Amino acid sequence: MNEYKKIMNKEIRKRIQSDSWNFQIAAKVVERKRSAKKFRIYSASLSSLAAAALVMIIFFFTTNNVSESNPYDRFIASQLDGTYNYVFNKENSISSAYNNSASSLLTNDIDIMIDDMLSKR
Repeated sequence: MNEYKKIMNKEIRKRIQSDSWNFQIAAKVVERKRSAKKFRIYSASLSSLAAAALVMIIFFFTTNNVSESNPYDRFIASQLDGTYNYVFNKENSISSAYNNSASSLLTNDIDIMIDDMLSKR
């Protein structure tokens, strides 16, 4: 056991005093740092390309599949169509709805006019 310690101490001293060993270790450290930097750059580039591809795939697949987002859209659209057809129907003109349109707006209260139109609908 004592002999192994002597051999180990001798090798350590030899390497501490050797300049070539120091340069070898320094070169390996610099090489590792460069390769680690290249790896980080490549992995960052690859991950950004993957993220861009994922965004493009999501964009293409979600825009082609148009679905009704709100279940009430069809109901609201039918109500609006009915109201539009009632208000702008050729048989129901504005002149027949109001006898004196200008005077009725000025003399009647707004609430009465709204109630009247709701009852006609």
